[in-house]
Amino acid sequence: MKVALLAYGTRGDVQPLVAVGLSLRARGHDVVVGAPTNHLGFIERAGLRAGPIAGDSDELLDSDEGRAVLSRGDFFTFMKMARAGFRRHAAQADRDVEALCDGVDGIVAGALIAGPARLQSERRGVPWVLAQLCPMSPSAHVPFGVLDVPRGLPGFAHRAIGQLTLWGIWQSLRAVDDDVRDRRGMPRAAALPGYDRFLAGLPTLHLYSEALVPHPPDWPRDDVIAGFCALPKPARAGLGETDALGDLRGFLDDGPPPLFFGLGSMPLLQPEAAFRLFLDVAARLGQRVIIGGTFRDRERLQALLPATARLCGAVDHDVLFPRCRAVLHHGGAGTTAASLRAGRPTMICPVLGDQHFWGRLLVERGLGAMTPFRALDAAALTRGLGTLLRPDVAARADAMGKRLRDEGDGAPRAAAALERLFARP
Repeated sequence: MKVALLAYGTRGDVQPLVAVGLSLRARGHDVVVGAPTNHLGFIERAGLRAGPIAGDSDELLDSDEGRAVLSRGDFFTFMKMARAGFRRHAAQADRDVEALCDGVDGIVAGALIAGPARLQSERRGVPWVLAQLCPMSPSAHVPFGVLDVPRGLPGFAHRAIGQLTLWGIWQSLRAVDDDVRDRRGMPRAAALPGYDRFLAGLPTLHLYSEALVPHPPDWPRDDVIAGFCALPKPARAGLGETDALGDLRGFLDDGPPPLFFGLGSMPLLQPEAAFRLFLDVAARLGQRVIIGGTFRDRERLQALLPATARLCGAVDHDVLFPRCRAVLHHGGAGTTAASLRAGRPTMICPVLGDQHFWGRLLVERGLGAMTPFRALDAAALTRGLGTLLRPDVAARADAMGKRLRDEGDGAPRAAAALERLFARP
């Protein structure tokens, strides 16, 4: 079976599908992964064949304008900017996805590239499946995953928020989809790709754990909640992340477990001020610190660190997090999975999208704390870290970690589910 896996966005959007692709290949299937040009090297080093989809998905995130919008938590302005990028690259992305899907038996796509995937499915008469990294199907039982939706609303409200949000996304992207279909002489679509499958009762592939989000009764029965998908050790080796502790090993061995602050994906307009904030609060709490991320002025930031702190770049979270006392990060699904799998209390400082969903879920389960990045100051950080250091929170996080480790990796289950779905007449 030949399968095209299509992903768009950050590495966190691409990596779960790479993990699924590796499991498919291990089961004897021919796999190609399509992604923006800035991720092709990552995919190939992980061990899979890669093909380009137009655009550099980090361009907006790395721009001064994009980081300023993200630092304010301005979701709608950010989406307007992203939509302009989608429109600019739509024609080439359509051609790229067409090439990637040549001769395939099935297509798997993330939400941001679902339109071209659906179009190729229709043209070729092959099945396609939407892969969700957070709950994006309307439900009375689960808050919609890409908005900051409070817990405890009536079921009809949660369902309506999901339906209205998907309708709004479709209205903002419909013109792009219409243009591509018009150029190809294909009929226009009536609903957002993926949501049309939901309305028809067709299955979706969910790449997160049922321990955190049980299968809601109002989703299609055949939906698959496969679990979080991690890269296997050979892929980590190809990425140079197998023994990523490196210089951190001595620091970890020489004292109590530190706090880990993952700042690499946060829109730091003033990194030095953020460093001082984290270091000062950690010092007042008597905690050692590791700060993770890739920073433009690493040497200057390194000079700020006391003997109780270290700076690290790319790191295998599954190796480092079990050596830490607690973890703070932006709330991406992959990093959230890693901190919970390690059994560590977690504080999430969300910027946009599903990060708020995971933050609120952790608070609801008593596994950690959440403060939006735009509201993070010394008082909020002190409160949040105080929550992480409580014995009852640590005990619940440890129990959840054991449950997730017992559940195992979701990639093999996702691969098995795709075999079943693509084998259907």
